[in-house]
Amino acid sequence: MASNTTPFVSGSILTAAQMTNLPMGIVAATAGGTSGSGYVRNTTTSVAIPAAATDISGMTISWTATSTRIYRITVTLSDIFTTSGMTPFLIDVTDASNNTKYQSRLTLPAGETNNMTISYVETGLTGTILRKVRTTGVTSTGTFNTNVAASLSVYVIEDIGAA
Repeated sequence: MASNTTPFVSGSILTAAQMTNLPMGIVAATAGGTSGSGYVRNTTTSVAIPAAATDISGMTISWTATSTRIYRITVTLSDIFTTSGMTPFLIDVTDASNNTKYQSRLTLPAGETNNMTISYVETGLTGTILRKVRTTGVTSTGTFNTNVAASLSVYVIEDIGAA
């Protein structure tokens, strides 16, 4: 299936194939997620970022993927904080076996707070797919906070169109 590339003009007829090529939005979760949807708004008061890689509780989503679709995975962690400073924090999105699919790194000065958003695209997936968010403090520890409505940590998996 090709993406829609021809602009519509007056008198054009929208076809079923063109509709199928459009993004379908947030995936339907088969496990995890919120209310059967492929997103999480993590409302835990404070989440520890340990020195060893650890799953973030509640930030795991499974869905049924189709090889002809493109999926965008987005993670936002809010109010990341460390007291020791200049320590790299790793944010990983992994599969069920902890194989990293995407990783990002953030380094903060002592006493600083920051947010981090990562987004990446996967294609060619088929069947039941699990993706989870993991954090690592590398050489020290820290936290991220998610209890304030303005700074919730969010994890979303979206179908963004035909591959």
